[in-house]
Amino acid sequence: MGTLIFHGGTVILEDRLLAGARVDVDGARIAAIRTEPEAESHGQPEIDLGGGYLAPGFVDLHVHGGDGADFMDGTDAAFR
Repeated sequence: MGTLIFHGGTVILEDRLLAGARVDVDGARIAAIRTEPEAESHGQPEIDLGGGYLAPGFVDLHVHGGDGADFMDGTDAAFR
């Protein structure tokens, strides 16, 4: 699988937003984040973000309970 190029949006980083950056993805890994003017893609597939945002893989660990209980029940048993 070759490199996939994302461009035309804002990249969300841990400490800042990069408007107009380009992200090169090789397989499942970010290969490069470029802030210089867009270079030739050399025939690589491109995705235009259309002014949207690109965030790294996001996993929401937010839960309210499990194993048949819900913290929102408001009981000591559900909390335990």
